[in-house]
Amino acid sequence: DYCLLGDAFTPSLGGDWFARFTAALMLGAAVGGIFLGSLGDQIGRTRALGVSVLFYSVSAGLGAFARTQEQMLVLRFMVGLGVGGVSPNAVALAAECWPDKSRPIIAGLMGVALNGGILMLSQIARTWHITPESWRCSSAGCRFICRSYFPPACARLAAVSPTTSAASPPPWA
Repeated sequence: DYCLLGDAFTPSLGGDWFARFTAALMLGAAVGGIFLGSLGDQIGRTRALGVSVLFYSVSAGLGAFARTQEQMLVLRFMVGLGVGGVSPNAVALAAECWPDKSRPIIAGLMGVALNGGILMLSQIARTWHITPESWRCSSAGCRFICRSYFPPACARLAAVSPTTSAASPPPWA
C-alpha cells in the first residue's frame, strides 16, 4: 500500500485499500471457483488446476508492475480467480485418491484446513505485524514446525542442500 500511495499514505487510507484488495481477492475466488471449477469437469481436473495456478501466478507477478491502486485492485481480483479455481480442483483430485466412503471426509478436512489456516494467519498477523524485516522470523517458525512435527522428512530435506555432491544419491533413494 505504501508504495502505491506514496506520500499520501496514512494508516487509515492504507487499511481502506487493504480491505478493498482483500475483498477483490475474495470476490475473485468465488467467481473463479465457479468458472474454473466447472472447467475441471470439461477439460479434466489436472489441466484446470494447472490453468488456475498459471492464472494466479501470472496475475500475482504482474502486481510488481502495478502503478495505481486501481490496477492492483484488478490484479488482486484476477489472483482470486486463480486461487478460487485451485480449491475445487485440488479437493476433487485429492478426494478421488480415496475410497468412496472417505471422500466426503477428505473434502471436508481440506476445506477446514484451508479456512482454518487463513483464520490462524489472520490472528497471527493481527497481533504480530508482518514487516519487511519480520518475514525471516516466519521462515524460522515454519522450519521449527516442520522439524517438530515431521522430523524424518525434514532431516531428509536438510540433507539435500546446494553443498551436497551431485554424485551422492539423495537420502531417500
